[in-house]
Amino acid sequence: MSDIIVKYSELERVADAAKLEHPIFREAFALLGMDGHGLELASMADIPAGTGLGSSGSFHHRVAQSLARAQ
Repeated sequence: MSDIIVKYSELERVADAAKLEHPIFREAFALLGMDGHGLELASMADIPAGTGLGSSGSFHHRVAQSLARAQ
């Protein structure tokens, strides 16, 4: 099986989605019951973390929606 690659301010390459350090990506895979093998995901954002603008919730929604479409 091929690894999962997730790029954001860090680069993660893991064999299992449950081993991802990024909590939003990890939990989105778990929510959908996906292993993520062979996927490469990248995130780029202009809003810094901790701004209180609801960006984390919006980001999680889009990640889950995109993964659901990829199933």
